Amino acid sequence: MQNADAETIERELRALSAVQTARVEFGDAGEIAIIHAVAAPGRKPGSVAREIRTALLAHHGIDLSRDQISIAGQRTLRLYETEPGDVARVEFKSVNVFRENQRAEAQVELRRGGRLLIGTASGAAIRRSLPRLVGRATVQALSQLSPPGVVFELVAVERRRLGVRPALLVHLVLLQGRRETHLMGSVFQAGDPLEATALAVLDATNRLLPTLEGDDAVEYHIESFGARAKA
Repeated sequence: MQNADAETIERELRALSAVQTARVEFGDAGEIAIIHAVAAPGRKPGSVAREIRTALLAHHGIDLSRDQISIAGQRTLRLYETEPGDVARVEFKSVNVFRENQRAEAQVELRRGGRLLIGTASGAAIRRSLPRLVGRATVQALSQLSPPGVVFELVAVERRRLGVRPALLVHLVLLQGRRETHLMGSVFQAGDPLEATALAVLDATNRLLPTLEGDDAVEYHIESFGARAKA
């Protein structure tokens, strides 16, 4: 049962040796939606998340899933400060993948004006699956900007060659009630394929996010990647 306010929980989490700072976001029903925390120097995000979950369960009986706890490194601490002049466009900040045994966790950091958006996704530590893991983490970060009833879902991540240059393509679906809007994002891959994946997701969504907030979304359609490949 969640029986403490955000200020109390944040103070208790900051008292943990593994946590540098923490911020709690509540959902519409008063439940904890997500906890953003900055890890203390030298601490791994996975272990910090476990300490936070243990503390909340022991002190308040709150049992959060791993997806409800976003852990950032010490270098992102300054991004939690609020800045004036919030802008509509979402900017890419960083991507990291943490491996532990056979599991991997992708963490993507985005920024919109003075607001830091952190998304995470976990799965099997398979090299070919890491771009999709990063795509899911990017979508999870963007979901913090989505109004109620709007959901982004990652369908596919593919690497293609356009002429002599490799490109990264993503296919997303925007769900608004029963309405499906298909989106495609692309970016030429000049370096890190994981960074390219996050940039491709932003390419697909940056044009649409302002219209969602105005509740006047524009519909896009793309054909399936398989059909394009056979054409």
